[in-house]
Amino acid sequence: MRPDKGENRPPGFVLAGLDGVDGPLTASIVPKLVFSNTNGREPSMEQVTPVGLDLAKKVFQVHAVDAAGAPVVRRALRRRQVLSYFAKLPRCLVGIEACATAHYWARELAKLGHDVRLIPPAYAKAYVRRNKNDPARACPRAGQRPDPWAAAICEAVSRPSMRFVAIKTAAQQAAAGIHKSLPPRRRGCARCSSNSAQC
Repeated sequence: MRPDKGENRPPGFVLAGLDGVDGPLTASIVPKLVFSNTNGREPSMEQVTPVGLDLAKKVFQVHAVDAAGAPVVRRALRRRQVLSYFAKLPRCLVGIEACATAHYWARELAKLGHDVRLIPPAYAKAYVRRNKNDPARACPRAGQRPDPWAAAICEAVSRPSMRFVAIKTAAQQAAAGIHKSLPPRRRGCARCSSNSAQC
Protein backbone atom coordinates (compact mmCIF):
# COMPACT_ATOMS: atom_id res chain seq x y z
CA MET A 1 0.00 0.00 0.00
CA ARG A 2 1.24 3.49 -0.79
CA PRO A 3 0.27 5.86 2.03
CA ASP A 4 2.10 8.80 0.44
CA LYS A 5 -0.33 9.18 -2.48
CA GLY A 6 -3.40 9.91 -0.40
CA GLU A 7 -5.69 7.92 -2.67
CA ASN A 8 -8.69 6.11 -1.26
CA ARG A 9 -8.07 2.38 -1.41
CA PRO A 10 -9.84 -0.46 0.32
CA PRO A 11 -8.05 -1.95 3.35
CA GLY A 12 -5.54 -4.72 2.43
CA PHE A 13 -5.15 -3.40 -1.15
CA VAL A 14 -1.65 -3.94 -2.52
CA LEU A 15 -0.46 -2.72 -5.92
CA ALA A 16 1.04 -5.36 -8.20
CA GLY A 17 4.80 -5.32 -8.00
CA LEU A 18 4.97 -3.94 -4.49
CA ASP A 19 4.37 -7.19 -2.68
CA GLY A 20 7.99 -8.26 -3.10
CA VAL A 21 7.18 -11.14 -5.42
CA ASP A 22 6.70 -9.54 -8.82
CA GLY A 23 9.64 -7.15 -8.63
CA PRO A 24 9.67 -3.38 -9.11
CA LEU A 25 6.91 -1.51 -10.93
CA THR A 26 9.14 0.50 -13.23
CA ALA A 27 12.49 0.01 -14.83
CA SER A 28 13.84 2.99 -12.92
CA ILE A 29 13.93 0.93 -9.75
CA VAL A 30 16.88 -1.33 -10.46
CA PRO A 31 18.80 -3.22 -7.81
CA LYS A 32 22.37 -2.08 -7.45
CA LEU A 33 25.06 -4.40 -8.74
CA VAL A 34 27.93 -5.15 -6.39
CA PHE A 35 31.36 -5.51 -7.91
CA SER A 36 34.02 -7.26 -5.88
CA ASN A 37 36.96 -5.94 -7.92
CA THR A 38 36.55 -2.20 -8.37
CA ASN A 39 40.19 -1.17 -8.27
CA GLY A 40 40.87 -2.33 -11.85
CA ARG A 41 43.75 -4.58 -10.85
CA GLU A 42 44.07 -8.30 -11.36
CA PRO A 43 42.54 -10.56 -8.73
CA SER A 44 44.50 -11.94 -5.85
CA MET A 45 46.99 -14.64 -6.79
CA GLU A 46 45.47 -16.97 -4.20
CA GLN A 47 42.25 -17.17 -6.23
CA VAL A 48 43.88 -18.84 -9.25
CA THR A 49 43.59 -22.64 -9.51
CA PRO A 50 44.12 -23.99 -13.08
CA VAL A 51 46.13 -21.93 -15.57
CA GLY A 52 46.27 -22.36 -19.33
CA LEU A 53 49.50 -21.21 -21.00
CA ASP A 54 49.55 -20.85 -24.78
CA LEU A 55 53.13 -20.78 -26.05
CA ALA A 56 54.28 -18.72 -29.01
CA LYS A 57 57.49 -17.20 -30.34
CA LYS A 58 57.38 -13.89 -28.47
CA VAL A 59 54.08 -13.34 -26.67
CA PHE A 60 52.58 -16.06 -24.46
CA GLN A 61 48.91 -15.98 -23.47
CA VAL A 62 47.82 -16.81 -19.91
CA HIS A 63 44.25 -17.74 -18.99
CA ALA A 64 43.43 -18.59 -15.38
CA VAL A 65 40.17 -19.38 -13.62
CA ASP A 66 39.16 -19.49 -9.97
CA ALA A 67 37.73 -22.46 -8.08
CA ALA A 68 34.23 -21.68 -9.39
CA GLY A 69 35.44 -21.72 -13.01
CA ALA A 70 35.10 -17.99 -13.66
CA PRO A 71 38.00 -16.41 -15.60
CA VAL A 72 40.14 -14.22 -13.36
CA VAL A 73 43.30 -13.68 -15.43
CA ARG A 74 43.61 -13.10 -19.16
CA ARG A 75 46.87 -11.55 -20.12
CA ALA A 76 49.76 -11.64 -22.53
CA LEU A 77 53.31 -12.18 -21.32
CA ARG A 78 56.59 -11.64 -23.09
CA ARG A 79 59.02 -14.53 -23.04
CA ARG A 80 61.22 -12.87 -20.42
CA GLN A 81 58.23 -12.25 -18.11
CA VAL A 82 56.93 -15.84 -17.92
CA LEU A 83 59.13 -17.21 -15.15
CA SER A 84 58.83 -14.11 -12.96
CA TYR A 85 55.03 -14.14 -13.36
CA PHE A 86 54.70 -17.80 -12.39
CA ALA A 87 57.18 -17.35 -9.52
CA LYS A 88 54.65 -14.95 -7.93
CA LEU A 89 51.78 -17.42 -8.25
CA PRO A 90 51.17 -19.94 -5.50
CA ARG A 91 51.42 -23.57 -6.51
CA CYS A 92 48.73 -24.38 -9.05
CA LEU A 93 47.88 -26.62 -11.97
CA VAL A 94 49.39 -25.34 -15.24
CA GLY A 95 48.33 -26.74 -18.60
CA ILE A 96 50.48 -26.34 -21.71
CA GLU A 97 49.83 -27.63 -25.22
CA ALA A 98 52.45 -30.28 -25.99
CA CYS A 99 55.13 -29.24 -28.48
CA ALA A 100 58.93 -29.23 -28.60
CA THR A 101 59.34 -26.11 -26.45
CA ALA A 102 56.57 -27.11 -24.05
CA HIS A 103 58.88 -29.65 -22.42
CA TYR A 104 61.40 -26.90 -21.60
CA TRP A 105 58.74 -24.62 -20.11
CA ALA A 106 57.21 -27.53 -18.21
CA ARG A 107 60.56 -28.31 -16.59
CA GLU A 108 61.11 -24.65 -15.69
CA LEU A 109 57.63 -24.22 -14.19
CA ALA A 110 57.96 -27.51 -12.30
CA LYS A 111 61.13 -26.14 -10.69
CA LEU A 112 58.97 -23.30 -9.32
CA GLY A 113 56.71 -25.88 -7.65
CA HIS A 114 53.77 -25.90 -10.07
CA ASP A 115 51.97 -29.05 -11.21
CA VAL A 116 52.55 -28.89 -14.98
CA ARG A 117 50.67 -31.06 -17.45
CA LEU A 118 51.15 -31.25 -21.20
CA ILE A 119 48.05 -31.72 -23.34
CA PRO A 120 48.14 -33.18 -26.87
CA PRO A 121 47.06 -30.52 -29.41
CA ALA A 122 44.25 -32.70 -30.76
CA TYR A 123 42.70 -32.94 -27.29
CA ALA A 124 43.00 -29.20 -26.64
CA LYS A 125 41.39 -28.32 -29.98
CA ALA A 126 38.12 -29.89 -28.86
CA TYR A 127 37.76 -27.15 -26.23
CA VAL A 128 38.35 -24.14 -28.54
CA ARG A 129 35.14 -22.13 -28.60
CA ARG A 130 35.83 -20.23 -31.80
CA ASN A 131 37.69 -21.39 -34.88
CA LYS A 132 40.08 -18.48 -34.73
CA ASN A 133 43.79 -18.84 -34.13
CA ASP A 134 44.69 -15.16 -33.83
CA PRO A 135 43.32 -13.38 -30.76
CA ALA A 136 43.07 -10.11 -32.72
CA ARG A 137 40.64 -11.72 -35.16
CA ALA A 138 38.88 -13.71 -32.45
CA CYS A 139 37.58 -10.62 -30.66
CA PRO A 140 38.05 -7.40 -32.68
CA ARG A 141 37.07 -4.97 -29.89
CA ALA A 142 40.07 -3.00 -28.72
CA GLY A 143 41.35 -3.95 -25.31
CA GLN A 144 39.53 -7.29 -25.14
CA ARG A 145 41.47 -9.89 -27.04
CA PRO A 146 41.24 -13.17 -25.16
CA ASP A 147 43.16 -16.06 -26.66
CA PRO A 148 40.81 -18.95 -27.42
CA TRP A 149 43.65 -21.48 -27.20
CA ALA A 150 44.76 -20.45 -23.71
CA ALA A 151 41.16 -20.72 -22.52
CA ALA A 152 40.80 -24.11 -24.21
CA ILE A 153 43.98 -25.40 -22.56
CA CYS A 154 42.78 -24.14 -19.19
CA GLU A 155 39.45 -25.89 -19.70
CA ALA A 156 41.05 -29.13 -20.91
CA VAL A 157 43.58 -29.40 -18.08
CA SER A 158 40.81 -29.31 -15.48
CA ARG A 159 38.98 -32.31 -16.98
CA PRO A 160 39.43 -35.47 -14.90
CA SER A 161 39.43 -37.85 -17.90
CA MET A 162 42.06 -35.93 -19.90
CA ARG A 163 45.16 -37.79 -21.08
CA PHE A 164 48.47 -36.02 -20.70
CA VAL A 165 51.90 -36.25 -22.31
CA ALA A 166 54.87 -37.14 -20.11
CA ILE A 167 57.38 -34.32 -19.64
CA LYS A 168 60.70 -35.20 -21.28
CA THR A 169 64.05 -34.42 -19.72
CA ALA A 170 66.68 -32.48 -21.66
CA ALA A 171 68.56 -35.74 -22.35
CA GLN A 172 65.43 -37.40 -23.72
CA GLN A 173 64.79 -34.46 -26.01
CA ALA A 174 68.41 -34.51 -27.23
CA ALA A 175 68.21 -38.25 -27.95
CA ALA A 176 64.97 -37.78 -29.87
CA GLY A 177 66.58 -35.01 -31.92
CA ILE A 178 69.53 -37.23 -32.83
CA HIS A 179 67.22 -40.11 -33.70
CA LYS A 180 65.20 -37.91 -36.04
CA SER A 181 68.30 -36.50 -37.74
CA LEU A 182 69.63 -39.95 -38.77
CA PRO A 183 69.01 -40.97 -42.39
CA PRO A 184 66.24 -43.54 -42.81
CA ARG A 185 67.36 -47.17 -43.18
CA ARG A 186 66.42 -49.02 -46.32
CA ARG A 187 64.52 -52.20 -45.91
CA GLY A 188 66.59 -55.21 -46.82
CA CYS A 189 66.52 -58.95 -46.65
CA ALA A 190 66.05 -60.38 -43.15
CA ARG A 191 67.85 -63.63 -44.04
CA CYS A 192 71.13 -62.30 -45.25
CA SER A 193 70.94 -58.83 -43.64
CA SER A 194 71.90 -57.13 -46.88
CA ASN A 195 70.45 -53.88 -48.01
CA SER A 196 69.47 -55.19 -51.40
CA ALA A 197 65.82 -55.91 -51.86
CA GLN A 198 66.55 -58.60 -54.50
CA CYS A 199 67.91 -61.35 -52.25
